[in-house]
Amino acid sequence: MRSTEFMSPPSRGFDLLREAALSLSEAHRGIAQLINPRQTQAVRYADSALSSESDALPAGPLPGEAMPEQQLEQGHLTDWIAPVFTLLVLRPKADAAQLPEDVAQVRQGALPCVVRTIASLGIEGADAHANPAVFDALGARDGAIYLLRPDGHVAARWHRMPRGALHSALVRAAVSLEPVAA
Repeated sequence: MRSTEFMSPPSRGFDLLREAALSLSEAHRGIAQLINPRQTQAVRYADSALSSESDALPAGPLPGEAMPEQQLEQGHLTDWIAPVFTLLVLRPKADAAQLPEDVAQVRQGALPCVVRTIASLGIEGADAHANPAVFDALGARDGAIYLLRPDGHVAARWHRMPRGALHSALVRAAVSLEPVAA
């Protein structure tokens, strides 16, 4: 009931309260977490057919978990999650390994997702920049790649993406999303 009143205030008093909370959330991301229902519930879809196996990262969300909000140099990480599958490439170092062949296929339109690159401050060619704490929180101190579903949950993640792994993860998700014949 409180969520409904927040989303659609029943009176001027509720509307003022809502506006105050929203204005505070712009300056204080901790408050924004409180009004984002996806971030306040510990929902994990580990057994979902949309979640693929992943290699070991020292930290960060596992397949099936929601990508947590992270403050970037300008904006927030979830601002870069597209309404389609998003390949999130995390590059904390300028000398990071060359991008896997699968990423080139996405950029050429051969695979159905978009690529977003988050890099350390000063690294050219990134969509956005972040400080080292963001890479530490996501287990990407030496780089990482996350495949995010349109709802912001992790479909797969890799420290070093093996050839063909992205294609396999996308095929797995696409098959899981196909309608079942009646």
